[in-house]
Amino acid sequence: AGRGVSQAWGRRFGELVLGVTRDYRGQQQDKLDETPDLEEEDVADISLNLTVPSSERVVEDVVDPETAAQVDSNLSTLSSILPAVDPDFLLLKAKEIGGDTNLLQSFISQSLEGKASLPSRKEQDKREARKKEELVIRKLRPPDFLEMGDPHSHFQQTSGAVGEQYRQLAIYYLSKHFPTHTRAQVDKVLARNNNHFVPSIKDIKELAPPKKGKQVVSAKDRPKKPEEMDLVFLKEYVYYKLEARIRKHQEKLEATRLRDVKNAKKTGALFECQVCYDEDCLLRDVAMCETGCLLCRECVRRGAGVAIGDGMSDIECLAGCGARMGDEVLRAALLPRILERLLQRRQMVEVEAAGLQDLERCPACSFATIMPDPGVKILQCGNPECGKQTCRACKEVRRFLYLLISISSFYTSGRVTMSPL
Repeated sequence: AGRGVSQAWGRRFGELVLGVTRDYRGQQQDKLDETPDLEEEDVADISLNLTVPSSERVVEDVVDPETAAQVDSNLSTLSSILPAVDPDFLLLKAKEIGGDTNLLQSFISQSLEGKASLPSRKEQDKREARKKEELVIRKLRPPDFLEMGDPHSHFQQTSGAVGEQYRQLAIYYLSKHFPTHTRAQVDKVLARNNNHFVPSIKDIKELAPPKKGKQVVSAKDRPKKPEEMDLVFLKEYVYYKLEARIRKHQEKLEATRLRDVKNAKKTGALFECQVCYDEDCLLRDVAMCETGCLLCRECVRRGAGVAIGDGMSDIECLAGCGARMGDEVLRAALLPRILERLLQRRQMVEVEAAGLQDLERCPACSFATIMPDPGVKILQCGNPECGKQTCRACKEVRRFLYLLISISSFYTSGRVTMSPL
């Protein structure tokens, strides 16, 4: 029973499933109409000012038409001569120069001669991209976090290392939320949780302040708020603010699923997964391999995650029939981040099969690039979710390679020479 049947049978069964799901669509739409949309309050109420240094801000002055025309003329001239420079910086300069043509010529001459250090357009593009990413994170809602699988266990983990900027933000917000706790208590809790914010704030809630009801740390002695935001911390902080609503949303989803299962039993729209043997799987959520084995999406997600972690680019049927799981089935069953990893893995397989010379691959993910210069020792991963620096020779992450032993120097001089990468 667990081996599936012919592909023709699988296609016919697929058509039957589509017919059943069509009947469900009307019912589901009615349920959606009855369910209120996510309210605006489902966006985290946070006061994280994502500041930009004042030197980089463009001040929007109110100017008269004549001055505005002069600024536009200056900006047009500067942009045509210095196309690789940050346009916001050029706009600021255009306003400073105003109608002074000598100042304009002097600035252009210094810039072309390399006497002035100018911010590049690439830097401006990076800032804009970062602002957009920050905005996306700040607007996350409970359903967005469920795409991670189990967000609660994810943010409770303390095994991964965090950056110094993350740590400083964690100190600031823990001190802000718990002003009656000393800095020593905050540091101790953070150290116990490997500097992770969510586990630390849960621990510190159970920790009694040294002087109940009194503010131990004065406002002037509190840690200063870091100017730059760490995106990993930002996402974790948004989760912390939305945690109760995420759990409430999960409860609603589970109640809806149980109601759907109850209704589906009346129409026979359930099936038994051939992997976990759950008999209450909704037929509309079936995932079939190419020979027709019936699997639930949760089993497909778990199995695909393991297979991708093992470096596989094709996902075989988890029921053991040896057939593949089709791309459409995987797209419907997998979480976006897991599907992205699978697609990256497939791209890497294609690149490696092309036999490109000087191809270097990040050992921590699926990023690859051409590096013809053997003198470049470090591979900087271009994957924004990775970003690790690794040694091209030994494939170790750079943070473990700050010191190298020069073997030749050891044998020739009897001394060990240390040199940073």
